[in-house]
Amino acid sequence: MKRWPIVAISLLTIAVAPFRAAADSTRAETAERGGLAPDFQYLANDGRWKFLHDLRSEGHVLLVFEPADAQLMGIEREADSLRRQGVIPVAVFRRRASANWSAIERLHLTFSLLSDPRGDLTSEFQGVAALGPPRPACYVVARDGRLCELEHDALPGTGFAEAVSAALQPHERASAVSP
Repeated sequence: MKRWPIVAISLLTIAVAPFRAAADSTRAETAERGGLAPDFQYLANDGRWKFLHDLRSEGHVLLVFEPADAQLMGIEREADSLRRQGVIPVAVFRRRASANWSAIERLHLTFSLLSDPRGDLTSEFQGVAALGPPRPACYVVARDGRLCELEHDALPGTGFAEAVSAALQPHERASAVSP
């Protein structure tokens, strides 16, 4: 079984604006279901700059914004199931990378946490609502970059693996039919 690296990754705000998919006129200012997800750039723990599309080359991406510890543990319990579905779980926090490393160690997490201390990535996905206090939200980004499902102000009531599977089904059926 393929093991995913455990990392706390940092989003440097200087990287967000210059590398937006500005040439793509189909992308809205904030993420919308069926639209393209912002192809944000982040600094990985290996010191290299990477993009969301790099993660997508490995599989679909589950982005969970501001989960509580109990939700992080829920993602951890389902991490293997998510990976079997071809989904890479990533939690996003508006805090420094050091706090993410502490959470990884304290909760024994095996998936990545992304640091977005200024809220740039959060605002890309949640719009002006991101200016207030951090809010939970959940996005499934398919391999082709499209958002299949999103939840605002809440995280899935059912398990994450079940919610991701339900979100991807209509998208995968449409992809199979497309020429």
